[in-house]
Amino acid sequence: MAAAAPENKPVLGYWAIRGLAHPIRFLFAHLGVDFEDVQYECTGSAEEGWGSPWYGVKGTLGLELANLPYIVHGDVKVTQSVAVLTYAAEEFGLHNDFTNGDKARALMFAEQVMDIRNPAVGLFYAGAGEASFAADATGRFAKLAAVLKDGWLMGDKLCAADFHLAEMVDLHQKFDASIFAGDNECLLAYRDQLFGLDGVKEYIANNAEIPYNNRMARWGAEVIA
Repeated sequence: MAAAAPENKPVLGYWAIRGLAHPIRFLFAHLGVDFEDVQYECTGSAEEGWGSPWYGVKGTLGLELANLPYIVHGDVKVTQSVAVLTYAAEEFGLHNDFTNGDKARALMFAEQVMDIRNPAVGLFYAGAGEASFAADATGRFAKLAAVLKDGWLMGDKLCAADFHLAEMVDLHQKFDASIFAGDNECLLAYRDQLFGLDGVKEYIANNAEIPYNNRMARWGAEVIA
């Protein structure tokens, strides 16, 4: 698959956590893309306001909607995680043989995975929805487990959303393994299949000390084996 030329290396910026950037990092690793991984540490404490170098540079990067994650690739400067993930997949060859209909389905799946992530973020950082979280998450994952065919969300075509869904399976399995009982159990093998892809396997082995969430999170702020 196509990789970035050294003189046009993409820059990915995000917090020094897995969060929204790990699916993009996985995708780059699998495609063999040489990218600059800019990670902004969260510093200080709650009392000090959780400072970070990001706040000092966010207005200097020429981003129309300054946010994390961002990608800078030549003249392209894009924020918002689904947009960044989709750009990476389309620019560097993952979606090369996709029709417009395929691209729309891939985007649909990417948005659906965000419907899994967003409630998790609310729980992990603010404690929202704790009482019903496992049951609700089980239902959300079941929608995607039901469409898996021939290995991936789009059958035999690996798409950008697969990288994010596998990361969500991994995170949720660490938090509450009961979510993957019954019909959702197939998602564990799916996660293992993606994590075993060329490039992804090596990336995970070499970056095992990156936590899921930032320092102020109630869960996932420390590395979980």
